[in-house]
Amino acid sequence: GGAVGWVNSDGGAWLYSTDTVTGGDGFSDVSVSASLSFDLTENLSISPFVSYTALIEDAKDSTGGDNEEIFGGVNLSFSF
Repeated sequence: GGAVGWVNSDGGAWLYSTDTVTGGDGFSDVSVSASLSFDLTENLSISPFVSYTALIEDAKDSTGGDNEEIFGGVNLSFSF
């Protein structure tokens, strides 16, 4: 999966305590993720995932850095 974030100047000011992108409006972040689902039983499945997210263009985090993160986890699903 993947996503690209876009904010206006009001959203940038609220999220990042400053205009996110020079001129106010613009793209702010990008993320990609991958997961794989395994059935453990007829009603129970597990899906490990890994994701990458980064601020793009002129977007900065609250400390002024170009933040990048790689993280992962596990989703557990039960159906009845």
